[in-house]
Amino acid sequence: MMNRRPYAYLLTLILALLLGSAWAQTHGGTLNVAVSEPIPSLDMQRAITPGVVNVLVNVYEPLVTKDFGGTVLPALAHSWDVSDDQLAYTFYLLQGVKFHDGSEMTADDVVASVERMRAVSRTAWETQDIERVEKIDEYTVRVHLSRPFTGLLDRLSTAPSSWGVMPEEIARRLFDGEITGADVVGTGPYRLAAWADQQWWELEKFADYHGQFTGPSDHKAGERAVYLDRIRITRVAEAGTRLAGLLAGDYDFVDDLSADDLPLLERNPELGFQLMPAALGWYVKFNAVEGPMANETLRRAVRSAIDPDEIMAGFGDPRSWELNLYPRFHMSSPYYLDDNTARYYPNDIELGRALVEQSGYAGEPIRFLASRDLAGWYIQAIGMIPYMEAIGLNVELIVVDRAAQLDITRDPANWEMKTSYSTPIRRAGVLGFHGIHRRGDRWNWSDAEHQYWENVLFRDLDRRDDAIQRLVEIELERAGQIWLGHTASLRGFQANVHGAPNSHYLTFWTMWKD
Repeated sequence: MMNRRPYAYLLTLILALLLGSAWAQTHGGTLNVAVSEPIPSLDMQRAITPGVVNVLVNVYEPLVTKDFGGTVLPALAHSWDVSDDQLAYTFYLLQGVKFHDGSEMTADDVVASVERMRAVSRTAWETQDIERVEKIDEYTVRVHLSRPFTGLLDRLSTAPSSWGVMPEEIARRLFDGEITGADVVGTGPYRLAAWADQQWWELEKFADYHGQFTGPSDHKAGERAVYLDRIRITRVAEAGTRLAGLLAGDYDFVDDLSADDLPLLERNPELGFQLMPAALGWYVKFNAVEGPMANETLRRAVRSAIDPDEIMAGFGDPRSWELNLYPRFHMSSPYYLDDNTARYYPNDIELGRALVEQSGYAGEPIRFLASRDLAGWYIQAIGMIPYMEAIGLNVELIVVDRAAQLDITRDPANWEMKTSYSTPIRRAGVLGFHGIHRRGDRWNWSDAEHQYWENVLFRDLDRRDDAIQRLVEIELERAGQIWLGHTASLRGFQANVHGAPNSHYLTFWTMWKD
C-alpha cells in the first residue's frame, strides 16, 4: 500500500505557501509615506491642489470616475442614462455601500453632496447649468440641466474639487463651512483615523468597505483592494530629505524625487522606483487682467524670446521630461490635436526686444511668483528669467511656499506672472484654459470668443473637436499661458513594497507590502 504521508505533507506545504502569499497581500501592515505637496485642507469639495487629492482620493468616492486614458466609467453610480433632449442625467446607485460612520449611502446623501459641491467648489461655475438635483428613489438620482452640457460626466469624474459623496448630515451641517477632522467621512477603502494639520495624516483600512468597483485598477477606475492596514502620510517639503528618509528606512514610499536621483535608485537593490510618465504638465501663467502683462504684445514678447527646450532641460535626466508646447493636453489625450505650435516659439531674442518696444513697456517690475515646494515651480522661473532680462524686462523673482503663492494670486493686483502645473490628462472643460479664471470671472477673452466656447464646446458634440482646435488657436494667439512640457513623477520605495499606482495620484488601494 502506498504511503500517502509525503503527499499530504507536500500538499500542506503548498497550501501554506499559497495562503501565506495571500495573507501577505491582504494584511500589509503600515505603509509610511513621504509626500512633497502641502495639504492645506481636508475639504475634498473645496480642494484644488493635488496634495489634498493624494490623501482624500482614498477616502471619498464619486458617482463616476476615469481610467488613465480619460474614459468615464462607473463608480458609486453603477450606470446612468441621458434623456433625448440631454437635459436630464439619471444615475443608478450601488446598494449596500457604507460610509465610514456606518450609515448606508442613499440618494439623499448624493443629492446633499452635489448641492454642497455646487456651493463651495472653487470650480463650481463649471456646472452652472445644473438646475436641480432630484431624488427619484432610495438608489436613483436625477440631475436636471437648464440647457445641454456635454461636459457633465467629465466634470463629475474629475479631481481636484471632486464630486465625492459624503453623508447628508455632514453636507447639510457644513454646507458653508469647512470640513475637517472627524467630519471627513466617505465611502472609500480607507478612512481618516488621525492627523496633525500640515504635518501628517493617518489612513486606516475600512473594514466594511463595499468593494463593488470592478475591472482592472487603472488611474481612479477599476477594482479597489484594501491590502494595507494603515497608511501614515508625512509632508516633507525637501526632495533631498525625502530621499534620505527612504535610504534610512524611515519611509516605505516617497513621491516626487528629483530626476537626478534616478541613477542612485537604479543602482540600489534594496529599493524600487517608478517613473510615472507625463505626470505633470508645466506652464507659466500671465496676469492678463491688469498690470503690464495685460498687454498681449508684451506677453508675446516673452513667448517669442524663450527656448522651451533649454528651460525643460533644467529638469535633468532626459528620461524624466518631454517638450510639449501644445496648451493643456498631453499627446496621449483624446483632445490633443496636432498643431504647428512651434511657430509661436521662434526663440528669437531680437524679435522679443522689438515686441517689448512695440508694447510701450516702461520698465515696470514684473513680479514673478515661484515656489520651491516642488522643484518644477522654481526650475521654470529661473529658466525663463534670463530670456526676459535679455529683452529688457525688469523681473522681480518672488519665491514663497505654495500656500503663500495661492494666497497672493487671489488678488490680480499682487502679481504679473506665476509658475504652475497641471495633470496632463484633462477634460475638455477646463475653463482656466478657456478664458475663465478659477474664481469664475472672465480672464482675457472677448465676448464673442467666450460665446463660441459657450455655444459649441459644451452644447454640440459634433463640433467639439473643431471647437477645441479653435480654442487652442485663441490661447496660442493670446499667449495667456506658456506651456513648456511634461515631466514624469519619480517615486521611490522599499523592495518589499508592491503595486505602485498607475495614476498621477497616490491611489493606495493598489499597494501592499510583503
